[in-house]
Amino acid sequence: TGELEYTRLEAIGTENILIGGVSVSAERKLLTADGKRIDLWYSHDGHWLQLQSRVKGNRLLSYFRTELPS
Repeated sequence: TGELEYTRLEAIGTENILIGGVSVSAERKLLTADGKRIDLWYSHDGHWLQLQSRVKGNRLLSYFRTELPS
């Protein structure tokens, strides 16, 4: 919408996720804005790895890397 929304980014902790069939240690963060929630995962050196968020109809939207960053 182009409207300004205040956000909050919170470190949740470290967990293992699968990237291309390989278990990788990732830093999980929670981004919240106006009741919306987006979970993000990053490698320890700052590369984006995965995103998940609930959308209309309580469906789960997921974006993820299919291979490790080089």
